[in-house]
Amino acid sequence: ILKKCTRENWDESCLVLQRYFSWEYEDYHYEK
Repeated sequence: ILKKCTRENWDESCLVLQRYFSWEYEDYHYEK
């Protein structure tokens, strides 16, 4: 994710992806 989000294309969509993946990771972590 960080690799795709470079300074050139660092925008809201990138932040949304980070939030989604971070939330998904937390949910998965809590399940186990």
